[in-house]
Amino acid sequence: MSSFVKVNGIWREFNPETGEVVGESGVFDFDGCEIAEAESIHNLDWSDSLLLSKKLRTGWLNPEGKFFGCEPWCHRLQAEIIHGKSERELEEDGWIRITYNIFPNGEKKLTAGFASTDETIYPSSAQLSYLFRNYMDNKHLYYSIWNEATVRKEKIKMEWGLGDE
Repeated sequence: MSSFVKVNGIWREFNPETGEVVGESGVFDFDGCEIAEAESIHNLDWSDSLLLSKKLRTGWLNPEGKFFGCEPWCHRLQAEIIHGKSERELEEDGWIRITYNIFPNGEKKLTAGFASTDETIYPSSAQLSYLFRNYMDNKHLYYSIWNEATVRKEKIKMEWGLGDE
């Protein structure tokens, strides 16, 4: 059993005898911090943390249309800790990454990326429905993914069941 402390919304392994956080230098004062014992970091409650929050608009959207919100800089950590896979593995499995990108003109925009290299995998109707319902204030985000689905659909000539558009 290992000891963990939640520091700034992230669970970190620590030594309760010395107060040292694994991988960090120095000793921390954990007064008021949440402390837990668990077999591994994967077994901790990550809800309402930087890695898993329903309040955020950035995160991962799985093929079933379930959204896993995280801070824009936490996609890798969420993939590894919450889902037990690398970012690339999630992408190859058809997950959509939703994040902020900064464009050359300095504008910060919410964007979605579907990066599977398998041409037979395309955004699911559940993913498209989620994006349509939750991001219509950002039509570019929805339509970029819808376009990717359309291109892949035509390539492999599969029926979507969404009707003729």
